[in-house]
Amino acid sequence: MGKEYFIKCPKLDAQATQQFLKQHFIVAATENETLALSLRDAAAEPSSNWAPVVVGLESDGIYFLDNLASPIQAASIFMQLVDFLLSRAGAITITEP
Repeated sequence: MGKEYFIKCPKLDAQATQQFLKQHFIVAATENETLALSLRDAAAEPSSNWAPVVVGLESDGIYFLDNLASPIQAASIFMQLVDFLLSRAGAITITEP
């Protein structure tokens, strides 16, 4: 099990968010319609069978799961995602589900 967050973003533009994710990270779809993310330049880190982060886009925000496989990657992805959302919405709320 990992660490879960919900990033509430009332004005979430799912299409723009997907485009951002694809431009900045390695993205793989999962069986349950979530996206597995890792950093593009993560070759220097030890490999793991788990993607560092899994996200689910919802109408009012993003479900974010840190799989605890790579704390450095997860922190970087989280920070970049939060920065992107703040630049688009102006305000977000982060909670633990």
